[in-house]
Amino acid sequence: MNIILLCHGGLKDYSSFELADGQAVQYRGNYGTPLSAQVAAAVIKALKSDPYMTDKQLASSLKGYTPIAPLEGKGGFSPDVNLAGDDKLPCFIMNMANGRWMPLPGTWRSNLGRVVSDLGSPLWLNLLCCTTLKDSDLPEVGVQSDHMVKSWSEVIGA
Repeated sequence: MNIILLCHGGLKDYSSFELADGQAVQYRGNYGTPLSAQVAAAVIKALKSDPYMTDKQLASSLKGYTPIAPLEGKGGFSPDVNLAGDDKLPCFIMNMANGRWMPLPGTWRSNLGRVVSDLGSPLWLNLLCCTTLKDSDLPEVGVQSDHMVKSWSEVIGA
């Protein structure tokens, strides 16, 4: 399963998370450093055109983008990442295979370990953690309203 998770995120000090066999997390950007919303929107657009685009391919086409190797299971990694949604900025989870997505409201809170555990295997998670910005600076992220669903199970096709 190839998933995009676009949300706010911050490193959770003194913590770790586990990846199971068949799971990988590709932190899109510099691990623990938020992307600008403009770069995140460009990454999403690129991934929608080619869901298997590598970080090196992204870096060659996006100014200010730093490629890093994916974290691949089975094993423990640290630190974990606290994740949060937003009521004004576009935070969402999207299944790249079917385009179904669900907005993540400001009340949504989780951490990377819990998300990968809930999603199961096989999993390729594209994690994009963004900065906060004014509504007027908000780029278009290109999700289709007719593919919006209301639950994680609908996103993953369970």
